[in-house]
Amino acid sequence: MDQEQGGVGLDMFLRLLKASVGQILHLQHGDAFLSWMRVEAPRLFPEVFAGLPDRVRRALATELGRQVWNATPLPRRGFRPLPLPRPKASDPCPCRSGRIYERCCANAPALPGLTPELMWAFVVGELPLEPAAALAEEGAIPRPYLGIVARRLVEAGQPVRAQRFLERLFDDPEVLDRSDLDTLDALLEAYEKLNLNEEMRAFVQRFTQSFERAEDPEPE
Repeated sequence: MDQEQGGVGLDMFLRLLKASVGQILHLQHGDAFLSWMRVEAPRLFPEVFAGLPDRVRRALATELGRQVWNATPLPRRGFRPLPLPRPKASDPCPCRSGRIYERCCANAPALPGLTPELMWAFVVGELPLEPAAALAEEGAIPRPYLGIVARRLVEAGQPVRAQRFLERLFDDPEVLDRSDLDTLDALLEAYEKLNLNEEMRAFVQRFTQSFERAEDPEPE
């Protein structure tokens, strides 16, 4: 039962992150996003917020929103984060509790693992397809998340475009690691969608041979 509850909690949190990134990309304004977060976080993640006093609920939603905002790549910043400045100890707390920051949200714990690279996974899913595909073709999206864009292109009837930018990625197996496996799967799905079975087999053989050569140690 505990595992089921933990799974539900994780699903709710991921749903909150997805909705948050959608709003960040839409608003691109920190204060406006925090206002949205104070209203929507308790609704989207009731497992954490239910039963909390209003002041605590607002403080938690604001601090969570600040950390999500600070880790999310922004289009207007060339897809780099624009962290909100940390308030000074004597400043009014941004959660609007009426307290000073030092006596309110200053000691809120940081969310582990909330990094710009992780947030890219949500950004590439929430961006309109054309900008997302253009970023993928430019090499601006972290490699582990290129498969998300590729699958969106396949679903939109553009498997050839997905195939082209993914093939370039696998030209050099020396730079690949296990985090690229999902992207490799996406390329194989594009081949399958295009009925390029011979090309898929040839690619797999070529890639395997190149990868094995890259893995072999240099003779001394």
